[in-house]
Amino acid sequence: MRDFTRFFLRNRALSWLLQGLVLAGGLFAYMNMGKLEDAPFTIKQALVTTSYPGASPMEVREQVTDILEEAIQSLGELYYLKSDNRAGLSKITVYVKKEIRAEDMQQLWDKLRRKVGDAQSKLPAGACPSVVNDDFGDVLGVFYSLSSPTRTYREMEDQAKALKNDLLGIQDVAKVELFGLQNRTIEVTVNPALLSRSGVTLTDIASAFERQNRIVDAGAIETSTNRLRVEAAGSFGSLEEIENLTVISRAGDYFRLGDLARIEESYARPPRSRMTVGGQPAVDIAISTVADGNVVEMARRVADYIDQARKDMPEGYNLDIIYDQGHESAVANEGFILNLILSVLTVVIVLLLFIGLKNGFLIGSGLVFSIFGTLIYMQATGIALQRMSLAAIIIAMGMLVDNAIVVYDAALVNMQRGARKRTAILDAVTSTAMPLLGATLIAVLTFLPIYLSPHITGELLSSLFIVIAVSLLLSWVLAITQNVFFVQEFVRRPRPEELKGELFSGRAYDLFRRALAAAIRWRYVILAGMVVALLVAGWGFRFIPRQFMPLLNKQYFSIDMWLPEGTRFEECERQAAELTDLLREYEGVKKVSTFVGQTPPRYYLANAAYGPQPNYAQCLVETETPERSAELRTILYDQLPNTRSSGPTTASCRWPPNATSSEAIRWRRSTRKSARRSSACACPEGYTFFWDSQYKDQKEAMAALTKYFSLAFILLVVILVALFGNFRQPLIILLILPLSLIGMVFGLWLTGFQFGFFCIAGWLGLLGMIIKNVIVLLDEINVQRRSGRDPYTAVIEATVSRIRPVLMAALTTVFGSIPLLFDIVFGGMAATIVFGLSFATLLTLFVTPALYTILYGVGKRAETSSNLSK
Repeated sequence: MRDFTRFFLRNRALSWLLQGLVLAGGLFAYMNMGKLEDAPFTIKQALVTTSYPGASPMEVREQVTDILEEAIQSLGELYYLKSDNRAGLSKITVYVKKEIRAEDMQQLWDKLRRKVGDAQSKLPAGACPSVVNDDFGDVLGVFYSLSSPTRTYREMEDQAKALKNDLLGIQDVAKVELFGLQNRTIEVTVNPALLSRSGVTLTDIASAFERQNRIVDAGAIETSTNRLRVEAAGSFGSLEEIENLTVISRAGDYFRLGDLARIEESYARPPRSRMTVGGQPAVDIAISTVADGNVVEMARRVADYIDQARKDMPEGYNLDIIYDQGHESAVANEGFILNLILSVLTVVIVLLLFIGLKNGFLIGSGLVFSIFGTLIYMQATGIALQRMSLAAIIIAMGMLVDNAIVVYDAALVNMQRGARKRTAILDAVTSTAMPLLGATLIAVLTFLPIYLSPHITGELLSSLFIVIAVSLLLSWVLAITQNVFFVQEFVRRPRPEELKGELFSGRAYDLFRRALAAAIRWRYVILAGMVVALLVAGWGFRFIPRQFMPLLNKQYFSIDMWLPEGTRFEECERQAAELTDLLREYEGVKKVSTFVGQTPPRYYLANAAYGPQPNYAQCLVETETPERSAELRTILYDQLPNTRSSGPTTASCRWPPNATSSEAIRWRRSTRKSARRSSACACPEGYTFFWDSQYKDQKEAMAALTKYFSLAFILLVVILVALFGNFRQPLIILLILPLSLIGMVFGLWLTGFQFGFFCIAGWLGLLGMIIKNVIVLLDEINVQRRSGRDPYTAVIEATVSRIRPVLMAALTTVFGSIPLLFDIVFGGMAATIVFGLSFATLLTLFVTPALYTILYGVGKRAETSSNLSK
């Protein structure tokens, strides 16, 4: 490492060029990289729907669902099936194993289609062909509505299709979907009296339509050189053509259809789905961005087009935004920039208190270089700025300056001891590079189980591991290159008269020495207290609420409404309209969008899909502020008995479930009859209870995240043993790590945040910080002992020499994380880091020396030396 660093110190022009390229490249990458609200992932489920008109739920189950399920069950990658048997409709949701990776999904769906296709010959004659839909993963996050109080659905459809064609030409637009379109029909209303007088029957009218719509070979006109095909056009182009259709009675008389019946355009009844915005009929226009696109810029371009389209559209149309992922992503990215600025300023201010303004800026610059270099890697490999990659950068910010602080501080200390500048720098790199590299690799390893998770979480959270790994390793490289280059260029070597006769002296250092000596003297009492505190923390952890993913701070919430099975679509639509009117009366509600029969396209990653089912409706409520959204969600959950808000679920129930003999036929899970409840139940004999939905998903996600912890732990131990060449010092680190839970649990209890994934990520980052500090401390003890000092003095003086960089690293991280305590998404993670690291700093400075003296048997000499120091 010494030669590597010397190369950068000597080649000043190259060093300046490379640093300039990192800054310019980071700015370019940030401006041009993809920006999304959430990381994309593959939804590992498909829906197989089969229409069987006229069949009862029992007939649907026995004649359609059973046959298809038997075929699908032979799929080796199958996890389980859920089936919904309705009158005239079979719906089978196919869930495949969570460990299947995204690149293998399309081949799997092709296999599913073949199995479903092979089973079609076994279905009854009246059943329609089965349809396999696996397109659940696309997020159409820019969501507009086209509504009108006066225009017909056909007019709105034509206008929406025109907008769609233009939108598809906008840069970074991948797909445009229209929702709420009504299937157009032609209604022929006959007068029975006219039919009786004319002798025409309904069969005669049906035969006329059949003849007109049949495609036949009308022959051709041949000449000596050419053959001209004659087309028999059977399609109707207008209502007038239908009115002029010739109907032949059984007696052979000819009649014009328009003289026998009223012909008018209408829509299919009952409809599949409908949408209203502000109480007005609407068609929605949902837009997705390309996989590596910038949704912020795409949404702005779409908004510019929409502004112009509003001016050019005929009167009577309203074009409104329902959900704007571009805005949400922009807010998240603005928050990232703010956090970056605050972190750099915090680093500078904290370091100012320890080593001065200039040194604070020089070390803080390493944070900027690390992040800009990470952005270059992200842009080059297609990792967008989204919730997970931003979380990774925020977590890494707490560790990115640690390496630079240690090397920088060591170089300053060497110069204070009289060494020449370059010699001081090279000696600092030589003594700290390998311990810091080992500690950095271990910090990366703590996040490895997240990346290896055999679950959808592994795909969703993969960018978190990659970004943390790249940024931390880059921070180590910069610590022994850019960081020390700045020491050479900007830090003045002390003059001989400025050299301190004795380092680490003064009232503060002496006070710490006395406190450390007392901690070593009472080491067994302190360790016993730590064990008790850990047991109390384990007991108190049971009372901390848990939520795998925190609720987001949005001004939106949705309400799902299910009416009894068999409710007509029109009745569901009527009640949904009443609910919409009720919601619009609440103070702070800006807009209510209502979807009857089916959920809209997935405009947000966490949206669940329901329908089509005529007894279902959803209201999407936009409020003026996120705080008002949370208040209304709580109020409405208690006031609306037949709805479910996006808030918590109920906590009690009775058996048997409130289901009829038709609902028992309708629902099945893995070919077994089932009924759904919103909470736990006491099951009588013959029944099986299992968790489903969110609770099940969270439990599976946690199990998947912890599956490879053992592998990461083994690799961690291997690195520690290789680094120290013994077992006792790695054992000290492993005994320290569980104690970090004490500060984390206390912080979550005090702040009231829920324990979830971001808390886990914060704790993993916390472990990396603790390991790094303890490794550097133990390495310094070894250096002190090799220099000839007795073990007790070596422990004391090594810890004293590490107090400044340890406190600098801890305080920069703690104060940099404090602003995040007020963020609903990252607040729990910030609480974990702030309180956990504050407590862990005490562990590093007091418990680590105490454990060392116990395991290395320096207790008696410690007592003697402590008494002599008095």
